[in-house]
Amino acid sequence: MYLYKKIQQFRLIAVTRKAALLLAVMALFNSCKKEFLDIVPDNIPNIDHAFSNAIEAEKFLFTCFSFLPREGEPDSNPGFNAGDELWLYWEPVLDFYYKDPYRIARGQQNKSNVYMNYWNGFDGRTMWQGIRDCNIFLEKIGQVRDLDEIVRVRWIKEATFLKAYYHWYLFRMYGPIPIVDQNLPVEVSVDQVKVKRQPVDSVVN
Repeated sequence: MYLYKKIQQFRLIAVTRKAALLLAVMALFNSCKKEFLDIVPDNIPNIDHAFSNAIEAEKFLFTCFSFLPREGEPDSNPGFNAGDELWLYWEPVLDFYYKDPYRIARGQQNKSNVYMNYWNGFDGRTMWQGIRDCNIFLEKIGQVRDLDEIVRVRWIKEATFLKAYYHWYLFRMYGPIPIVDQNLPVEVSVDQVKVKRQPVDSVVN
């Protein structure tokens, strides 16, 4: 009986020590300041660096231009080889880098693996990313200090044209589309992210 009581005392002491240690660790974590953990390391680029001067802003404008489809290349333009006006033997086509237009012409277009898909990204280009980059450019170009005003106005018009062109290109391929006038903040709700397609009249106007 004496031995049983001693074992129970040791167990109680061990449990008490564990509980005290756990409480001490919890108090230590609660005493940490959140600001200490939220420090951003030095030399980490952010979007403001892209508009710190005219040269960096011009690089960002070039990024907006980089989403333009390569309309002059038969492998990248469905208007050349995705129709039935021109037929090529399949064997030479196998050597081409992009075979998507030829697959469309052969009736292989499907919903699960869409060819020439500029909605989600074809040839490394998604038009929605291009539209978002144009929106960022139009929002931030006003903060560039060493930029001549005539150049600023020209760049704004170029980015506005690109934004409209990307919308038109998507509309031409997919019909009614959502209009992205401005980018959504990261912290918006899921319902706000679900942007609905606009009617044809709204898209065209």
